[in-house]
Amino acid sequence: MVVQQESAPSEAGGRTQVERRAAAESALLAAAAELIAEQGVVETSLAQIGERAGYSRGLANHHFGSKAELVEQLARRTQTAFTDSLGAGGARTGREGIVNLVGAYLGHFDAPTAESRAMLVMWGANFPAQSSVAGLVAADERFRQAVSGMIRQGHDDGSIGADVDPSGFAVALVAMLRGVIAQCLTDPASIDLHSVRSECERFVTAGLGPTNKQGKE
Repeated sequence: MVVQQESAPSEAGGRTQVERRAAAESALLAAAAELIAEQGVVETSLAQIGERAGYSRGLANHHFGSKAELVEQLARRTQTAFTDSLGAGGARTGREGIVNLVGAYLGHFDAPTAESRAMLVMWGANFPAQSSVAGLVAADERFRQAVSGMIRQGHDDGSIGADVDPSGFAVALVAMLRGVIAQCLTDPASIDLHSVRSECERFVTAGLGPTNKQGKE
C-alpha cells in the first residue's frame, strides 16, 4: 500500500502547515471511527489507523501520542457532532423538547455513519471502569444535565408533571435510547426503527405526566 507523509508535495497545494496538520488529524480520526466501528477499541491500533487514513503507520502516534488520546479526541468529536445535530431544530425545552429529542436521537441512526457506530462501541468500552473513555463520560454527563434542564423547564411552564424527577428521568431516557440503538445496529433487519421511535415517544409522553399549564398561567 502506498502511503502519504503529512507533508507530501501532492498535499501541500499552497496549504499552510496548520491546515495540513488539521487535515491529517481529521483523516486519522475518520479512519479511527471506521476501524473502531468494525473491530472495536481494543483491536484497533495506531498503525492501522495511519494506514487506513492513507498516511504512514507512525503518523497517528506523531499527532496524538497514544491511542488513549486519539480515542479521547474521537469521543469528543463524535459526541459534539451528535449533540449539535440533536439541537438543530425544534423545541429545546419542556415536554415538546423532550419528545422532539427522542425523535431526533433515534432518527440520527436511520442511516448510521461510521462515527455513529463508533460512538456506541466506545460507550460500550466504558463498562470496565479502568477502560473508561473520559471524553464520553463527560459528554454523557452533559447530555443528562441538558435533559434534566429541559425537565425543570417543563416544571416551570407546566408542561411536565411536578413529580417527575429530572435526574432520574434523564438516566432512564438515555438508557432507553442507547438500548434501542444497540439493538438496531446489532440486528437492523429485524427492527423497524420508525415503529420503535413512535413507541418511545409514546412512552416518554406518558412518563412526563399530565400537564399543569392552567396552574402556571
